[in-house]
Amino acid sequence: ADRDAKPGKDELDFASTVMRLRDAYRKNQLASALVHCEQAMDLIPASVMNDEKDSVIALYLACFDLYGRNEQHEKALKLAEMIRMMTDDDEVRKSLCFSEATTLTKLHRWQDAREKYAECPGNGDAQMGAIVKSNVAELFMIEGDCASAAKAYRESLDMAGDNPHALYGLAVALSRLEEWDEARKVFLSGVGIDPNFKFLEDAFFVPDCENDYQDAFRMYELGRLKEAKFYLERYIQAEERTAYRQQAQRFLERVAGEAGRVEGTWPVLLHNVTALAVDSTGKNFAFASLERDDGDEFKTSLYVLDGAADKAVRRAQLPKQKVYSAVYMPNGGIRFLGPLMRYELLPEKTAGYYLYHNDESCFPLSLVTDGSEFLCVRDDGMLSHSPWLDPYRHKNLLVIPNDSKRVVANSRFSSIAVQTPVVVLGAELKGEKRAEDEELHLMLSPAFTPNAMAAHPTKNLYAMGIRSGTVIVKEDGTVVAIFGSPQPVDRVAFDPSGKHLAVLSAQTVEVWRVPELDGE
Repeated sequence: ADRDAKPGKDELDFASTVMRLRDAYRKNQLASALVHCEQAMDLIPASVMNDEKDSVIALYLACFDLYGRNEQHEKALKLAEMIRMMTDDDEVRKSLCFSEATTLTKLHRWQDAREKYAECPGNGDAQMGAIVKSNVAELFMIEGDCASAAKAYRESLDMAGDNPHALYGLAVALSRLEEWDEARKVFLSGVGIDPNFKFLEDAFFVPDCENDYQDAFRMYELGRLKEAKFYLERYIQAEERTAYRQQAQRFLERVAGEAGRVEGTWPVLLHNVTALAVDSTGKNFAFASLERDDGDEFKTSLYVLDGAADKAVRRAQLPKQKVYSAVYMPNGGIRFLGPLMRYELLPEKTAGYYLYHNDESCFPLSLVTDGSEFLCVRDDGMLSHSPWLDPYRHKNLLVIPNDSKRVVANSRFSSIAVQTPVVVLGAELKGEKRAEDEELHLMLSPAFTPNAMAAHPTKNLYAMGIRSGTVIVKEDGTVVAIFGSPQPVDRVAFDPSGKHLAVLSAQTVEVWRVPELDGE
């Protein structure tokens, strides 16, 4: 084009409309954005249509997306035909084909959607093919064919085993086939990949009431039985598919017949809780709460909550001290560990405390679960453990990354878990082997990012507090249980027997019953 030529009125009107479209889209004003998009398509000048074909296709794709977001699916499909005739870009054609299949699904045209998926380019690619199989499985589920859905989900997982949508979908299909043990196993495999269920943020289910069944199944597997019951009852009222409604009624009876895994719930009106401990009864708790005064002054207050009596008492204040680990002792005493000191509350309320200063050459990290020893790390990254009464006597374990945030170990020191800013690492320790022979391995993917960690006192199990609850994992990272939480978890602690797990979330502490595991 002539660079000296001035744009005409058609070009100016078109450019102005596109600017209004972009502004409305950025503000999430989807209806206004669609109006501007349609105006822009009507105003495309001949010069743009002839010389800037890629820009026109980009505009059409934006309008296709806006039609879908505004539930105008028939118009979206007609526009898709125009785009397909204009472009020879394989990536655009592939993306458009999958979007068309999704649009057909939203129009309840199940067979057409399956046929569209079958003709989409890229089906031979493992990752893309896995997505197609998973979406086709969802279509079978909508139509009530759970056996075919389960088969398609398994085919998807054969192509790409890290697809959380397929794992979750397979678990739901198995629940409808009432294969509950297998459904839970598959569900936990999905948790190991996507513990916060982020894939659900982009997922949609049809018909609309299906969302309630999906939520009911998830709440059931998370141990939130009251929430599962609520969603199931609402789902049964709205579901028109007879077989699904009858299965959901049996599911509801199953939920009603199960004992909840939550053994108690107590309010904890404390801020900045830095340490949590629970005794072997699962009804008495200790908290360390960091409190700041004006300026740089701070202190830690130690509280004890008698859950049976619903009574909380502040037992001590530690000026200019921080605490980040606590355990109950067999005699009822409570030990607290901070960077500078070790502090012990005796069981008698009138008793004083013992205060020990830590060895400056080995920075304290956490108490082990029976309170007899604690972990510390030297400047060279060597992780060691020391007796509670003798912090200057160290026994080396292995080298950990210098940027480690949390480290926990069980009382047998048979395994440890180490959280870095990126991943969680683990090690299974081999008795009296030399520390330099031990190696850390990847335990959990970056998707976990736990806010809190705790080690089981005797087994190689770890509790990881995450956004969606608390996962119990083996030393190799296998998820064996998950306890759901409506808010991100702040602190977790096993009791000295390992039968209970205390979870602090949103100023509420819940005590969960730890499941018995085969082979543990």
